[in-house]
Amino acid sequence: MVLDILIRAFFALMFVGSGVYHLVNPDFFMPLMPSFLPAHRQLIIWSGVVEILVGVGLFVPAVQTWAIWGVIALLVVFTPIHIIDLGKEKPAVGSKSIAIGRLVMQFVLIAAAFYLLV
Repeated sequence: MVLDILIRAFFALMFVGSGVYHLVNPDFFMPLMPSFLPAHRQLIIWSGVVEILVGVGLFVPAVQTWAIWGVIALLVVFTPIHIIDLGKEKPAVGSKSIAIGRLVMQFVLIAAAFYLLV
């Protein structure tokens, strides 16, 4: 029970914080946007809005399960972006080792989100 609350709190802080940052500094995320996607700025803004909604939803009992699925969906959707970044000569996250760690962390986060469903 305590672990569930801690994981939900971690995800809520991470997603609300990241979502707000998407809104106040969308340019920060531009280097991560794959060239094949259209409307980069709009996608960054909308993903920020969704992240905020999902983060808040983790503590709203009526939508909590949907919010957990939202966390999983966002993490899965963002995983290819991290794979693409890793494939760049100079990853947007700074270095190849950071990009590898970020990708590994993505799978740890997905596993943690699935834990909340059990």
